[in-house]
Amino acid sequence: MQRIPPALGGRRTGVVLVHGACHGPWCWENVVGPVYSAGFEVHAVDLPLTSLSSDADVVRSAVRAMKKSCEAVLVVGHSYGGVVITAGGHEADALMFCAASMPDAGQAAGDVVPQLTTPELELSLAVHEDGVSFGLDPVRAIPAFYGMCTAAQVKEILDRLRPMHFACMNEVIVEPAWRSVPSSYVVCTEDFAMAPAYQEGRANFLGDAVRLRCDHSLFYSATDQLVARLVEVARRLTADSGTVRAQTTTPIS
Repeated sequence: MQRIPPALGGRRTGVVLVHGACHGPWCWENVVGPVYSAGFEVHAVDLPLTSLSSDADVVRSAVRAMKKSCEAVLVVGHSYGGVVITAGGHEADALMFCAASMPDAGQAAGDVVPQLTTPELELSLAVHEDGVSFGLDPVRAIPAFYGMCTAAQVKEILDRLRPMHFACMNEVIVEPAWRSVPSSYVVCTEDFAMAPAYQEGRANFLGDAVRLRCDHSLFYSATDQLVARLVEVARRLTADSGTVRAQTTTPIS
């Protein structure tokens, strides 16, 4: 749901939330309300998960629509959502990567998997019978993705998971948005779906980062801390402080 609050100090800032693989906009359900209450327009997009191009188009459209009522837009990507905002976040005013993949120019999402994978992640993935999509095993996904979530949360999550096409993992990034748009990172230190060492490397590269003691699904296991960080970065845009800096040509190690 997209909601528009009154302008803050004559300036409105919007937040676009981008979910990851096999999930949907519902994963931000505990985040949307508090961020809206803090005074920001919020929209959680619904990615088709049929190709990276299609997913990136959804983000571009959301940013353009939000800029009709907002002067600045923060785009937040979780997990595979980081690939999507890398491909389609160029018109945002700031990007935030939450336990998210950050492929560089010439890389596809699949090329980055060897750097970020974990044994738990590999066990949780299941190829569908159609041979062109994959999903999450409802039992094996729990320790990988939801180890610090409540039992009630896990039940609701598992009921809403959906498959994703392999095409999303195979399209090459041409121009990464994080090389031109100010970006920050949120590390999930107890993550078993994406190696914290990979996250630390991206956090150190971007320079502007926070670390939360939570599993991969920080929107459930660290809701308050995530909201606080989103509001902090959104207020930077509202104040036009310029304290977040983008990287340009330095290679990621």
